[in-house]
This record gives sequence, structure tokens and C-alpha cells, in this order.
Amino acid sequence: MKHKVVIAGASGFVGLSLLESIKNRGDYEIRALSRSKRKSNDKNDKVEWFQCDIFSLLDIENGLRGYDTAIYLVHSMLPSAKLTQGNFEDFDLILADNFARACKNVGIKRIIFLGGIIPNVRHLSRHLHSRLETEQVLKSTGIPLTSLRCGIILGGEGSSYNVMRNLISRLIFLACPKWTNRLSSPIHIDDVVRTFHLALELKTTYSENYDLGGADIISYKEMLTVLASKLGLSRFFIPVPFIPLWISKFWVHLITGAPKELIYPLVDSLREHIVPDPKNKFPYPENFGLKSFSESIDEIEKNDGSKIYKIPNAFKYTGREAPNEVRSIQRLSTFLRTDADTVSKIYFKWLPKFFRPYIIIDNKGPTYFFRTPFFKRPLLIVEFSSERSSKERVLYYVKGGMLAYGDGRGRLEFRNILDGRFTMAAIHEFRPKLPWFIYRYTQAIVHAFVMYSFRKYLIRSRM
Repeated sequence: MKHKVVIAGASGFVGLSLLESIKNRGDYEIRALSRSKRKSNDKNDKVEWFQCDIFSLLDIENGLRGYDTAIYLVHSMLPSAKLTQGNFEDFDLILADNFARACKNVGIKRIIFLGGIIPNVRHLSRHLHSRLETEQVLKSTGIPLTSLRCGIILGGEGSSYNVMRNLISRLIFLACPKWTNRLSSPIHIDDVVRTFHLALELKTTYSENYDLGGADIISYKEMLTVLASKLGLSRFFIPVPFIPLWISKFWVHLITGAPKELIYPLVDSLREHIVPDPKNKFPYPENFGLKSFSESIDEIEKNDGSKIYKIPNAFKYTGREAPNEVRSIQRLSTFLRTDADTVSKIYFKWLPKFFRPYIIIDNKGPTYFFRTPFFKRPLLIVEFSSERSSKERVLYYVKGGMLAYGDGRGRLEFRNILDGRFTMAAIHEFRPKLPWFIYRYTQAIVHAFVMYSFRKYLIRSRM
């Protein structure tokens, strides 16, 4: 009997490595989800590529339907539209909630998640806190979740290795702040992939959390020293413990060429030791043989020599290439854990009062018209979708108006996450009619201010 496995985030570094290792195995039927359109159903490929926007619950339901096991490799540090409003934690939260809801709706039997090692500290970095929240959301439906938690994953096309390699290649003198003495347990991508194979095959891994690491525990400074030696480069490491973290983030971004959206949260996480907890050890067979950091570097330089000179996918994002669309996500904490349907109704009543007398909202059945006394035509038209809505998630489609095109997939939604602990307000694939430059510095700013004010209103009202 074939294992029917669907992989979300399949076009990333780990996803492509995992696909390469299992696509020719006769006991697996694989579907790979990707936002961009890719060639699929190639007779020699044995992987079905399925175009899917995970911000769309309908898309992800269609992508998962008919499969048994879902692998979640998605992370949202990089922008997903030409303009994004909100922080990556909220984007991660809504993506994970979409995935979890879709898994439950289509009958997925098991989820495997690649997250981050969570140190035992009071205050986690934004990045690690987001990884933990994602894990909690994926667990919330009751579907068995296997969580594989990693620190640094090493590979020729991985962002972590290329950041280190760029630092060593481009600097003769390396200032070493305090965080470079923190410890990690980097793991080679091949060992991560082999662990996925075991997790897929072992039923004992259901509903378990595991910390993954390589054969040794090593500081970031020691990693750079070993890498310089392996590359035959003479480098000078200068201890400068007084350098603040924000300067480290800036110079790592500047020297390596990696986007700040990627580098800043990752460097923030380096203030703590990121090492596996022995109590959360994966049940490897005795002969598994994890690679050390030194062995991983040898493997990368030997086998991936041509790949390491390519720019990793995580370095390539540029907003100029994206269509003129907007994605805006805000987290609304409600004191009484008010359901999303109620929050949406409060919003439609609050907005005209907030902008009185300049904004009026009329509704005719499921359609809402945002008007102003200065024009006959509505500024915005949205339509309630009863088929895709519930008390916990309310969806409105953008149907047009003076400020927006209504012929695309633009939508406004309110949803509860983590049993109502948060209500998320989100706009997806919104296409403004205003020229982009004007929109960027007028309507976009007004929307961000409105959502900030609405969040404050909910807090003051103790909703």
C-alpha cells in the first residue's frame, strides 16, 4: 500500500531535498505544493506539482484532498506580496491555521512539521516564538503532529551555510560579538531528510516532539573558524563583546547580501544556546551515523560545489517583481475571546463612527457598500460569503468600488486562532485602483492606522 504524502513548502531548500530523496520510491505517492506554477506529472519525475496559495483556505483544501500525511515546511519571513502590512509572526500564524483547518476539513490523518529548537528560557526571540506558535496551531485540531525541531540546517543551497560562507569569503577580519560564543548543533540536510524518512515510517513518532542536531555541539565562532580552515582561508577573529545585537544584524545583512527580513529575526535568535534537549532525542537506530560539523562541510564542498555559488532562493526576493497586490494581517487580542463573526460585525459598526461623517457603510443583504458623502459611487464593495464562513472564520470578497478592482481574488477575513485566544483581521490579494505610488503613501497608510485603532478600541472595550 502506497503512502500518500503531500508537502507544503516543497519548493524550498528542505522541501526540494526531501522530494529528491523520496520521489523514486515506489511506496510513496507524492504531491508537492507551490505558490508558483511548476511543471508537474512528468513521467520521469513521479511528483505531482500542485499550484497552491496557502493563504487561501480553499486552495490548500484542494491541494490536500485525497492524501493521508501532510508535511509542513512553510515559513513566511519574506514578503508574499508587493506590499505587506503586519509582521512575520502573524503571517506564520494565519498560514498554520489555514493548513490545520484544511487538514481537518479533508481528513488528513497525520502532520509532520519542521520547526525550531525551543530553548528553556523565559523570553523567546520573535523567530522561535513564531515557530512554537505554529506548532501549537498545527496541534490544535487534534490531528497527530510529529514536530521535528532543528537549529542550523547545513546544505549547499541553504541560507545558513551561505551566510557563513559569505562572511568568511568576504572578510579578512571578523569582529566576534558575545553571541558568537553561543552554542548550536548544526545538522546536515541529508540527516534531516533521513530523519523524515524514519518519521514517515515509524508510528511511534506520532504526536511527539523531537529536537534534531548533528554529531557535535559547537559555537558559532568555532563554526566560522572550521569553515575558514576548510576553505584554506586565513582569517582573524577579534572578540568585541560590547557590540550590540542590532549592529550585528545590520553588518551580517550588509556583508552576506541576505535580505534583512531573513537575517534580522535569525540573528535575534542567537542570543541563546540552541541545542537539542536530550529528553527530546529522536529514536534513531544505532547505526544511523549523524554527521559532525566538519564532516558536513566536507560533504557540502565535495558534492555541492556547483550549488554553493548559486544565490539561495531565500536571498532572491525582490518586491519589484511581485504584482501590484496587498496583503495585510493584524492580530486582534480580545479580552473575552469574542468569536470572529462578532468581531467583524463590531468592525462594520465601529468604522463609520471612527470616520464620522466621512465614511458611511450601507448593506443590502450580503453586500456592504463603503461610501463617502462626496461621491455617488461607493469607495469599496465587499460581499459576505456564507458558504465559506462560520462563527470562527468570516470571509468577504472584494467586489470593486472606486478604490479596488473586484475581478480578482481579493478578500477580507476575520478568524479566531488558538481557541479564540486571537482574532486575526486580514486582507489578501487586494488590488488597488489608485496608482501604486499614490496608494502606497495614502490608502495603505490609512488602512494600517485604521486597524491599529480598531485593535486599541477592542482592548479599551474589553471585548
